[in-house]
Amino acid sequence: MAISALPASGTTTVPENPKTITKSQSVERKHGSGNVYLRGSVYWIRYWRRGRQFRESSGSSDPAAAQKKLDKRMKEIWAERQGLQAFVPKAEKVYVDELLDELEKDYELSGGRGLPQFQSHLKSIREAFGDMRAVDVTSKIIDDFIDDRLAGDRRAGIPPKAPTTINRETQLLGQAFTLGIERRQIVTAPHIRHLPERNVRQGFLEKADFEVVVAHLPEYLQDFARFAYLCAWRKGQIASLTWADVDRNAGIIVACAEHVKNGRAHKIVLEAELAEIIERRWKGREYQTAAGPALSQYVFHLDGRPVGDFRKAWASACKAAGLVKPKLDENGKPLTATVNGQEEAVMLPSRLFHDLRRSGVRNMVRAGVREGVAMAISGHRTRAVFDRYNITSDEDLRQALKQTAEHVNAQPTIRKVVAIGKPTAVN
Repeated sequence: MAISALPASGTTTVPENPKTITKSQSVERKHGSGNVYLRGSVYWIRYWRRGRQFRESSGSSDPAAAQKKLDKRMKEIWAERQGLQAFVPKAEKVYVDELLDELEKDYELSGGRGLPQFQSHLKSIREAFGDMRAVDVTSKIIDDFIDDRLAGDRRAGIPPKAPTTINRETQLLGQAFTLGIERRQIVTAPHIRHLPERNVRQGFLEKADFEVVVAHLPEYLQDFARFAYLCAWRKGQIASLTWADVDRNAGIIVACAEHVKNGRAHKIVLEAELAEIIERRWKGREYQTAAGPALSQYVFHLDGRPVGDFRKAWASACKAAGLVKPKLDENGKPLTATVNGQEEAVMLPSRLFHDLRRSGVRNMVRAGVREGVAMAISGHRTRAVFDRYNITSDEDLRQALKQTAEHVNAQPTIRKVVAIGKPTAVN
């Protein structure tokens, strides 16, 4: 479909059939309502917007189809004049793939973190919607996609996806449409259903369990884990910490914005055990190279390199501490494996390193730290996420009920108000 914009006045070299087709041969169209004309064997439409003349091919030899297209354009122009929506005549030609490309570029330009995870979530959206025109994507089609992801495909070996994963995928689709509207590529966006998320993790480690896990970690990870347990920082944020971020004289650590997930810098003060950890790491800066000893720029390092993936070391430490759970198949049955000729259940760690962040938040709140201060230390930006990390344990509930019972039992049992006179009988 071709679209051209020509001046409202002046001559044009575009050949056209002087005979125009109106909606009704007996009723003339109003001034400014455009018209339909034949060009070769295809009908074209002509209309005006903001003093400029536009011409579009209807792509059809049927004058009724051309008239329908013209009426649609006139409604869009009217809606623009009323401030209801933007007028974007090329919106019908935009594919979802183009919107997703723009979203990915915008994500990279804005310094988005976790690009591999972003692209992973984007992959399924591209496969399902990429070759569709944006105007053809409806809420019904998106609901069908959600149903397929929830059900999976056993024959194709595709397991069902969790609601959380599906929400992250459809969220990107919604962002792509929103960005397209902002950039006047498209006019409208479909409604996207948000699934309830009931699989939010609520793991945390009590002090005793944490100490056992730390004792079984490699030496270079022990202070790394202790720092996370005290400050409730994310793993990547701790791994990127350099000595340039640490002011030992002032006793302050500043987390740079580029290393914080929410993009906002924050700081913590070195006190007590936290100060001891930093002093140990200062003494442990030196490492050996082929050219001789060198000093690491990273606070937590392994032979001068920042701490990388240590999931195996963490899983081994959890197993040694007895913090494991069976791995389940898609039907919820435990998986087994043959080890030394014997069938054994496949076990996974029941605690994640990220649970230290939840534990750190919980410990600060239990210690009486004001929630605003605790959020400043952990780097949480919103109260909703902070509250989700502030997990209540069975012991918390037990202690709360105990305190309530003590408060109730401490109340006087003798009434201070004495009734005056005799009660009046009611008939």
